[in-house]
Amino acid sequence: MRVEELIRKFSGAKEKAPDKTEEYVAAVNQAWKQWQLAKEYFNNVSDPELVDHAIYRLEAAQLHYTYLLKKAKEHQIRIPFPM
Repeated sequence: MRVEELIRKFSGAKEKAPDKTEEYVAAVNQAWKQWQLAKEYFNNVSDPELVDHAIYRLEAAQLHYTYLLKKAKEHQIRIPFPM
């Protein structure tokens, strides 16, 4: 153990919370990809019985993406635009 770790351990100081930036970036990027897939599905659905499903899926993916962006902003995490 390093000296700093020993001091923290015996002084009762709490360890710093792990950085959540990478988790937020990965989650937002995944949500963006799901949104793009939902758009593609909506644009290509040909069966009239599946149109409602495509709309629901598209709206859900968009809401999920915007929710994650909002939460990242609340935590002051900048998300690069997915490529």
